[in-house]
Amino acid sequence: MTTLPIGTPYEKGRYKETCGPCGAVFEVVVFGGPMAKAQSENPQDYNCPECGKLYYSRGLHAPRITLLSPRTTHS
Repeated sequence: MTTLPIGTPYEKGRYKETCGPCGAVFEVVVFGGPMAKAQSENPQDYNCPECGKLYYSRGLHAPRITLLSPRTTHS
C-alpha cells in the first residue's frame, strides 16, 4: 500500500463549469490533502479563463483551470 506524505496534494474533485456571463466552458480540478480535514480546507478563488468572472471552490490549494470551449458572447 502506497501512502502519500502529509501535505502532498491530491485531486479531490473534477468538474466542468460553464461561465454565466460569457458561456465559456472550463474544467476545474480541486486539490485536497491525504490528511486534510474539511475544516482545514479554505475557500479558493479562481477566474473564468475567458472573461475573468470570479468563482470559488474549497480545497488546500488554488484549483487548476483548463479552458475546454471559448466564450460564446462578445461583450
